[in-house]
Amino acid sequence: MRNVLVKTIVMQFYRVNSGFFLTAFILLFGLMNGKAVIDMHHQIMRGISSSFSFFAGAAFIWIAYSIKCLNFTTRTLKDPSSAFLYTMQTLSDKQQKTLFVMLQFMMMVPLTVYGLIAVAVGYSYSNILYPTLFLLLQATLFASGIIPLRTIDNTWNEKHFRINLPDRKFNIGQKWYLLLYSVNDRKATFAGIKLFSLLLLQVMVAANRTEPNRESFSFLILFLIAAHAMLSAYYVRFTEQQMSFLRNMPISRSRHLAKYLFTYSVIFLPEMLFLTINAQHALTLQVIGSLYTSAIATSLLYTSLQYLPKLTTQRYITYVSVSFFSSLLFVASFGLWWYSLLTITLAVAIFFTGYYRYEPTIE
Repeated sequence: MRNVLVKTIVMQFYRVNSGFFLTAFILLFGLMNGKAVIDMHHQIMRGISSSFSFFAGAAFIWIAYSIKCLNFTTRTLKDPSSAFLYTMQTLSDKQQKTLFVMLQFMMMVPLTVYGLIAVAVGYSYSNILYPTLFLLLQATLFASGIIPLRTIDNTWNEKHFRINLPDRKFNIGQKWYLLLYSVNDRKATFAGIKLFSLLLLQVMVAANRTEPNRESFSFLILFLIAAHAMLSAYYVRFTEQQMSFLRNMPISRSRHLAKYLFTYSVIFLPEMLFLTINAQHALTLQVIGSLYTSAIATSLLYTSLQYLPKLTTQRYITYVSVSFFSSLLFVASFGLWWYSLLTITLAVAIFFTGYYRYEPTIE
């Protein structure tokens, strides 16, 4: 049963979130040279072990990632294709809890390794309180792996307490579906991307207080746009699989594309408002407008790429990587407005060509 759970849950977790891990790796280790990266993480680890603000920030990230793991496990158990996992009801309560704590630990390995190194660094500087609390926090998060068990056990346990909520229906337009999907089904991913995005912008603004550099802002925005690529993949998967009935309705390709356009116009507003308020010393409104247009155009291109035939997750990641590095060269040579025009043209051409030929890829 352990091997079955690892293949069904753990391996699928890493496969589905491969884009997320690639983005996080580039953010944490790929933007500076080796010595600078080591020094930065050493200071972060010292901060976690000696500063409450650093400790609280790290605890928030660990808890948010733990919730992401728990949500994935729960969704997998609720999926009809995973109904065979309910045979675990034949195992003892102790065996079930041991298996699910193991699953939680295996999904949290990337953060656990970093966390244990941070604890070791803290102890090496004779800090006791925060490293010990951080160690206890990680152990508690492993133990939280038993929470999804209620999905299995509740299939036969009678519910003695029930709350009947009023049935409220809201008439919303099609263009809002993806935004509601973001804050409902993908809230952890969406909030994580936005948090990292705003933190990086804050660092960039602080670094450019004395000598503003427009090129650095442009390249950072292009990187943050690439970090949103996983949202584009989720949106197309949701639209074409969970909302596939929309294809049987009298909705044109233009309206489908406009739905994506509206969604990206809204989700990039926080970054643009942040730059408008905090980066007036370095960026004009015209430059901020070009960054906003580039963000929307690039996200539309990532969406259109999903409609290419036989597009697997690995190929999509490759296309996003190639697009990112190509955009750096193009923007450096021709500027953001020409980049936006070229990108939106490619996005519309690919979308209109591939929309009626689209078939979900089974991986």
